Amino acid sequence: MGVLQDKVAGILRIEDQQFARELLAEIIGTFFLLLIGNAANIQSAAAIGGNSTSCHIAWGIGFMFAVYLAASVSGGHLNPAISVAQSILGNLPPWKIIPYAIAQVIGAFLGAAVAYFGHHDDLWKLDGGIRQVTGGQATAGLFTTFPPDHMSVWGSLLDQIIGTAMLSGLVCLITDKRHQIPTGVVPVLAGSIMSMVAMTFGANGGFAINPARDFGPRLFCLCAGYGWEVFSAHNYYFWIPIVGALIGAVIGAWIYKIFVGLHGMNESLDIQPTKGYNDMQRNSEGILIGYDNTLSRARGEIAAQKPYVPSYQVFESSPMLWWWESQYWLPRGVNWADMNNKTTDSGFMYPHYSHLWMTVLTGLSLIVYRIVFENYIFVPLAYFLSRKNAPETRQGQLDREKKYSRMAECAMRCLYYTISFITGVYLVSGESHLYDISECWRNWPFHPVPTAVSWYYWIQGGFYISLVFGILFLDAKRSDFYQMLFHHLITLTLIGISWIMNMVRVGTLILVSHDAVDILIDLAKILRYEGLDNALAVCFAGVLLVWVATRLVYYPFWIIRSVWFDAPAFIQDDYEWLNMGQQPMAPRFIMMLLSALLILHIFWAYILFKIAYDSVNEGVLDDVREDYDEISKCNREKAKTKNKDD
Repeated sequence: MGVLQDKVAGILRIEDQQFARELLAEIIGTFFLLLIGNAANIQSAAAIGGNSTSCHIAWGIGFMFAVYLAASVSGGHLNPAISVAQSILGNLPPWKIIPYAIAQVIGAFLGAAVAYFGHHDDLWKLDGGIRQVTGGQATAGLFTTFPPDHMSVWGSLLDQIIGTAMLSGLVCLITDKRHQIPTGVVPVLAGSIMSMVAMTFGANGGFAINPARDFGPRLFCLCAGYGWEVFSAHNYYFWIPIVGALIGAVIGAWIYKIFVGLHGMNESLDIQPTKGYNDMQRNSEGILIGYDNTLSRARGEIAAQKPYVPSYQVFESSPMLWWWESQYWLPRGVNWADMNNKTTDSGFMYPHYSHLWMTVLTGLSLIVYRIVFENYIFVPLAYFLSRKNAPETRQGQLDREKKYSRMAECAMRCLYYTISFITGVYLVSGESHLYDISECWRNWPFHPVPTAVSWYYWIQGGFYISLVFGILFLDAKRSDFYQMLFHHLITLTLIGISWIMNMVRVGTLILVSHDAVDILIDLAKILRYEGLDNALAVCFAGVLLVWVATRLVYYPFWIIRSVWFDAPAFIQDDYEWLNMGQQPMAPRFIMMLLSALLILHIFWAYILFKIAYDSVNEGVLDDVREDYDEISKCNREKAKTKNKDD
């Protein structure tokens, strides 16, 4: 059993991505903290006789175990304020503060989401299914923080400054190695500090004392149906837990550094410092030198030494993971060890499955970016630019809000596709496989991948993760919902498998060619929402031309043709697509997915030409995929009525 556990641990370990491990640890730790804290808030409100004391204790215990979860990897900050304080003390490089904060917000968002769905019935009991921010049945405060009515803006800001200064200063105290506090006790003390601050300053504003703890759940509340009021309520209170907490962190850290840290520096303490996680290394025999970095505090112990086994060796030796054997993925005579974790003299790398953690982190970041861009930049800007002097009905306001939301969704995608397309063209413009696709297979899989192309690939994968999340939880439902979801999942799978197998060259060609028309599609939707009919007609004509050129001509007659006829000879001399029992098997799976994409392209081509045909007969150009969009229906009917009158 122990051997199996070691193998599983080796498989799950992220290889050679130290910073990615730290970010993942912050996500997991903050996720657990918010899951426990928000669940405690909901249960206390829903239970008969519930009180705030149980919440304060639960938050402290949750913080304790969350620190235990993340401490040995990232230090277990779980709070941008703690990261700032530790940076002031020199325990965290300043450039890591923002990535840590993003990871913490992502974890907080996910923790609030799980607590929401886990206690959905309790929330229904409290608000009857009407998500409210203020009033007697308000439930938004169970996830994020709001002040009571008697608190002023400056009083609330001072509350956050004092509370966070207490937290950060005391965390500096317990993580100062000169106090010789045992490492295993530090998370317990950190949880106690959290409960203490909650019991002394919790009533004033929900004791956020953590920008991520407040902002992540606030973003989730926006997605869950609470609306813009989660940000506008109480005179736009949302900025106070961010600004106040960061100010408090700086004050607390400097108070400790000046009045405590500078004293007793000449005392000789018998402490043998060891390398923290950021300095972790292996000795000449490949032995992992241990570490513990609880809240960025190195301990004077060395973890159990164990010979390091690369993950690809663990995969190949595990009987439970027979499907990972190189014979199913790579050409005859090639093993994972021949390409994994290797770099060339020019700094180019060979793909490794552990690199896909960057795709996951990028996807989570893009989800947050989308929510911020759509709701806090585009929609407010659209309202500002289209101010109406005449009074507007409630239904008109709702329709306008829905339209701006749809436009924001399209604008975000259009912006991404534009940047991605330009970047992709730049990256492949000087490559030989752009002009001779057979170069995608020649000498495969030994194709070193430039760093810029690696990031392009990871970000593209992350974007499709965000698209899957968006189509499931954020986007307006369309009649081709399942086809679009299927498309995103296929593309995401292709990106992942092609990275693992190092078929990145052909993957970049497919991604670049597909992005071209996506720019025009979302631009056309924006023009349709704005009612710019002439510009829409020109743009839609461009959509048809580019769609046919890239997805019905280039993709099948260049990409698919090369896969069918060029690739087999380079994969193996005797390789045949139709010989289903012949190894490797993975290329056939890729071929199936590429063919499925072509079928979807043909399906959507039919839709596009149907739109063009209907526009000629009915005089209105609209997207038949948005059958569930009431705005689209209304615009269609108005246009048809106008044409009849004319």
